[in-house]
Amino acid sequence: MKYVVLVVIYNQRLAEGATLRSLERSFPEALREQSSLVVWNNGPSLLEASEIEAFRSASRWKFIKIENRTDNLPLSMVYNRIVQMDAERFVFFDHDTEVGESYWQALENHPSLDVIAPRIWGQQVCHYPKQHKRVVSTEQPLDAEGLITITSGMALSRRLLMELAAEEGEAFDERFALYGVDVSLFVRIQRLARKLPIAAGCYGDLQHSLSELEQESEQVSAFRDLEKFYVAILLRLHYKGISKPKVLRYMVRQLLGKRHRLIRYAPSLLHCLVHGKHPRTLGEWTVVGRSMKRN
Repeated sequence: MKYVVLVVIYNQRLAEGATLRSLERSFPEALREQSSLVVWNNGPSLLEASEIEAFRSASRWKFIKIENRTDNLPLSMVYNRIVQMDAERFVFFDHDTEVGESYWQALENHPSLDVIAPRIWGQQVCHYPKQHKRVVSTEQPLDAEGLITITSGMALSRRLLMELAAEEGEAFDERFALYGVDVSLFVRIQRLARKLPIAAGCYGDLQHSLSELEQESEQVSAFRDLEKFYVAILLRLHYKGISKPKVLRYMVRQLLGKRHRLIRYAPSLLHCLVHGKHPRTLGEWTVVGRSMKRN
């Protein structure tokens, strides 16, 4: 089977990330002739030419594409560009996932599945995938109508991506930027599964650094909370059918209540509500946490 394997890095060198190091060790030799590794550097600084050359020279991958950018393109847009490449299956990774040989064996053992959602482990606890809101901790077929998982480690078939694009206009919802890209994708998959048969399963295991398990500064915590607030607004608008006036009331209650620390971002949040998109997808940036520049 022909794979495109995507690894998105941000503020990281090629030699630093757990994903790239573990992929180098684990990816099966038998798959290398027909598979491509895509490393998408999403900024904030460019990778040095010497660093790229050293990575290529040391790698056992036959086909490597490195997208070297500083614009921090929304992940939804990155993914939609990648799935235009020629492959039968697309695999998506963040920079901080440990990938072992057993993961690839699981994928190769289930070539007919449209969605493979491996068990995601953090601190010795299985956190994903979830089926009808309950964590799945054993390998088994899954009901696509109730499935959700994180992006890192998921594998999607070309057939599914084409069906999603035909149904929704694009596979990944480009109104989302960072958080919520995975949630909106699986809401789309759930909707599609009510119309077409989608074969899904939980197979393989990955160790992943989950943000909700990390100790973090107030600045980073505020960044995550703001990003999740954008997601909550957009999901209500586009996937729950809630009107803008009702979403506005929800926003006000949140800002006067448990999210009062975000009240200074009310203009950006209102912008999100009015346009129905994350500000970054409109060419704008939120100056908080790790996103500190504007286009």
